[in-house]
Amino acid sequence: MSAEHVDLRLALGAYVLGTLPSAEAERIRARLAECAECQAEHVQLTGLPALLATVTPAEAAG
Repeated sequence: MSAEHVDLRLALGAYVLGTLPSAEAERIRARLAECAECQAEHVQLTGLPALLATVTPAEAAG
């Protein structure tokens, strides 16, 4: 696995949360169109925003 591939997979969380700049998000979309591994990880992360929405401020503070 190339370093670029690793970097893109690490950015999937931010992509799912919608926090990436548009150029970076476009790179992720392009990668998702061609990489089954990235697609599978993306599917696993799609529930992350809903899960994070259930965390209270007190829980987030630790």
